[in-house]
Amino acid sequence: KGAKMETNQTYFNAHEIAEKLGISRSGIYSLMKSSHFPAPIKIGRLSRWKVADVTQWLNSREIANG
Repeated sequence: KGAKMETNQTYFNAHEIAEKLGISRSGIYSLMKSSHFPAPIKIGRLSRWKVADVTQWLNSREIANG
């Protein structure tokens, strides 16, 4: 709650998202299945999430939760 996504980065990896949201990396994939969390972009074998997409998702959850 109140997690801030301020960064100059364009993409997050799973570890960075997990750290910022206070969840496990596997928790990210659970969120993807259950709450419309943004899908990652595949760069070769790597999964990366756009910072803007994660920030938008987080903001929409804060609005929905009041």
